[in-house]
Amino acid sequence: MTKTFRVLLVDDEEIEYKLLTKRFSKLAHSAIDLVYAADINRAVELLGEGGFDLLLVDNRLARGEDFRHNVPRLRKTGYVGPIGVISSDLAGAHFDRFEDYGADFRMSKDELDQRSIQFLLDEYSSRGAPKDLDEDL
Repeated sequence: MTKTFRVLLVDDEEIEYKLLTKRFSKLAHSAIDLVYAADINRAVELLGEGGFDLLLVDNRLARGEDFRHNVPRLRKTGYVGPIGVISSDLAGAHFDRFEDYGADFRMSKDELDQRSIQFLLDEYSSRGAPKDLDEDL
């Protein structure tokens, strides 16, 4: 049975949303409801509505604040599910302590393919409560 996962992408570049939408559409065992927020304020608003199984947060957003500021802000909303920090460059030493800021994993944007996405969903599905597609009918 196909499960639907609700994923929030927080990234200031809409092209990343379009790219991930395309990649997510090719998953064999899961369906993704990908929701997009271009900034941290919009992400906080969306989290207030609830129902997300996974958050993917770009390391650096337009205002220049990185995940060390943004992930704790998302956690303060009460969200307890998995948060992944995604970036084109993971070379900074601050990425070595991502857990200290409330993130569950870090991943290069280049690594976000069908296989890694499915792995993340499988890995974290026990934390969230995915709904069956049939529930929406």
